[in-house]
Amino acid sequence: MEEFGGLEGEHDVGKLLGALGRPYHGYHRHIWTKGAALLHAVATSHGFADGNKRTSLLMLFLLYERSDYALESWEGDRWDDVVVDVVNGVMTQEQLELFLKDRTVRLG
Repeated sequence: MEEFGGLEGEHDVGKLLGALGRPYHGYHRHIWTKGAALLHAVATSHGFADGNKRTSLLMLFLLYERSDYALESWEGDRWDDVVVDVVNGVMTQEQLELFLKDRTVRLG
């Protein structure tokens, strides 16, 4: 928040905790389905007072890094637009899964 501005603090801790747990309920077996569930849940749950979209994108990349994967960016990819499309319902979670699957690279 210090770097980009916005309101500080959480809005609803329960929603945030639910969003963080969503990728781990056993339904999401692949890293791209876990990543899509995490990004979708954090971006749309409004657990923070501000910065939900930014946090969801950061968490996606952190999940991949900690799982020994990376996401390639293709020419024309705008990750911020992807998150906005998810929040606005333009991109479904299933479409996000396919988007991530195509860009997933195993590192180890």
